[in-house]
Amino acid sequence: MSSSRPEESTDIRATFEQWAQERPELELSTLYFSITVLRLAKIIEDDFEKRCRAHHDLGANDVRVLLALRRSGDRYMLRPTDIFQSLLITAGAVTKQVDRLSARGLVRRRPDPAHAGGTLVQLTAKGIAMADDIVNMVAGEGHIHEALTGLPQSQRNKSLDLLLKLLDKLSKQRTAHP
Repeated sequence: MSSSRPEESTDIRATFEQWAQERPELELSTLYFSITVLRLAKIIEDDFEKRCRAHHDLGANDVRVLLALRRSGDRYMLRPTDIFQSLLITAGAVTKQVDRLSARGLVRRRPDPAHAGGTLVQLTAKGIAMADDIVNMVAGEGHIHEALTGLPQSQRNKSLDLLLKLLDKLSKQRTAHP
């Protein structure tokens, strides 16, 4: 991992100590949680990007489109609108990503019989194979996998449960108060 250093967790603890010194009157666990999650997300994103480029010469954002299509069911086909809503990206980004993936023979555009003039994006056999390879790669190897599997299963389950509950609460708040 290019952005991760062995002393990174020590650095973040020093950050916490500095904030505690500067603002001792505040309960700062929300700030600490946010800083930690952001750093963790950066490490995970950098690792995913590096591995996607090294193994498949694709950027992580393009890979996310492949994975969204792969998990969509037996026809591996979605409307571009479904893709950008699922991945929380813009329609323009989806268009560029689909163009790149199509040029590599990983997806194809098809007419959408349910929407006149609309299109569907479908994985090709090559795209299915690549998506499956990427899922296998992420699920079974690498720094993130090693770090997670080094923790007890019960701790991983509780951590995931906490993150999913928090994501659900924040998503509902965001929808209710945009």
